[in-house]
Amino acid sequence: RVSLGRDDATGLRGLFANEVAAPGDVLLRVPLGRCLVETRALPAAMRRAPESMTWDVRLALQLHDAVSDDSGAVPAFWSAYGALLPPAEAMVQPMLLRGAELAALGDGDMATSALAQRERLRDLFPGLPAEVLPPDDGAAAWPGSLLRAWALVRSRAYEAGDVAVTYDDGAEDRTDRFAFVPFLDMANHAAEPSATFV
Repeated sequence: RVSLGRDDATGLRGLFANEVAAPGDVLLRVPLGRCLVETRALPAAMRRAPESMTWDVRLALQLHDAVSDDSGAVPAFWSAYGALLPPAEAMVQPMLLRGAELAALGDGDMATSALAQRERLRDLFPGLPAEVLPPDDGAAAWPGSLLRAWALVRSRAYEAGDVAVTYDDGAEDRTDRFAFVPFLDMANHAAEPSATFV
């Protein structure tokens, strides 16, 4: 009922209706199994990970590995879909800016926060190659593949309900979860939206 395309006036990529739809009609259904999903609570296998290993970082790792994989370890769908995702230079995300671009925002708090987020990622993964996570002041291609994946997750992830979890010690709980939903992430925002996510 929808197609991926570009708006003739703006050139922006988005989802466009192929036919007239009535209120309540389902325009797009994406099975959760096709999505990349992370819970807010750390999985049992990662209970000893630092608190800074938040759901968005873990989801960014999934996305990074999925769109960069050519080993066959993840479905080929994701490497093909990765080609549709915007390049870093087309994204307006403070964590992707550095130097004069970051200063040009004119918001010292936002710039400080962006730098702190990048430092958090470097603290979690020291020693990554520059093409994956380059230094702020280096000559390597900016921003690297992991920072781009994190920016994509931070701007395109959806809440995906909650789920029961059981930890290594047998304790049980419920936690919310988040998903990177292919194709739905291409839907553009509007002050008066024509569709909603459920």
